[in-house]
Amino acid sequence: MAGIFDKDTPEKPDSALEEESPPLNLDEPEIGYSRDDDLEIELEPFSEPSEAQTVEESITEMESEQLSHAAPDTNELEELVLFEDELDLRGKVEALLFATPAPLKASEIFELIQEEDLNVKDIIEVAEGLQRFYQEKGGGFKLTHQKGKGYQFQTVTTASYLMERLFSQRPRPLSRAAHETLAIIAYRQPVTRADIEFIRGVDAGSIIKNLLERNLIQCVGRKEDSPGKPMVFGTSTEFLKTYRLKGLDGLPPLESFQPAQDVVETALEKIDAKQDIDVEALIAQKPDDIHKPASSSSDEVIEDN
Repeated sequence: MAGIFDKDTPEKPDSALEEESPPLNLDEPEIGYSRDDDLEIELEPFSEPSEAQTVEESITEMESEQLSHAAPDTNELEELVLFEDELDLRGKVEALLFATPAPLKASEIFELIQEEDLNVKDIIEVAEGLQRFYQEKGGGFKLTHQKGKGYQFQTVTTASYLMERLFSQRPRPLSRAAHETLAIIAYRQPVTRADIEFIRGVDAGSIIKNLLERNLIQCVGRKEDSPGKPMVFGTSTEFLKTYRLKGLDGLPPLESFQPAQDVVETALEKIDAKQDIDVEALIAQKPDDIHKPASSSSDEVIEDN
């Protein structure tokens, strides 16, 4: 092994090693690296802030400025608190009529305001003044008064096409079964679910639920003298609006949907006599013509002669 190393790397004399190594200069400071340098760098404070710190500080300053401008002073807070007290009678009536989903009577507005030295006559005068104001002002809505119902803001007639576009998604029309159930409730109210099912002969739970969701009927109480005290149903104000009725007195009489009493009696007589009955012709016949005797063919010949 020694021979191999001797052959590849020739030995150099000691004098050559001395010439290649530079002399040490003790006067110059030694350049090197030590662990103390790391400590000095870590402990050395930054002279200039970084970019991230500058952005954060600017954002903080902007937020503090916005808060200082947005925060109202004590006087402004007092004005906000006293705003409701400064609202006059006209403003209160106008606010109530604007927010109500249904017409409000003058007596109802009077009960809601609850002020001393105020009567219903004052409310009526203010409401009539608002009516004149919106009528003279013009625009897309007006204040109307419905006799027996009260005051309510409504859109003008010329904006009807816009309202149709706005409310174009109308609910599905009522089915025949729903109309039948609604008619039973309208003519026999107050009525229970059991009464409806007895008349129609089928379950009415889903139909009653549908009518309640459409706000056409409402629960008006419970039947105290029946087991379980079932709910009783009646028509609602929305029912009157939908069918354009002023009241339940405006419903067409049941006789208009049924044949006249004379027609029924004649039909019963023919049934007892076991005669054939043309029901459609009998119903279409006028009550005065029912008991009129039918002319025979011989009579017709005599009259013609």
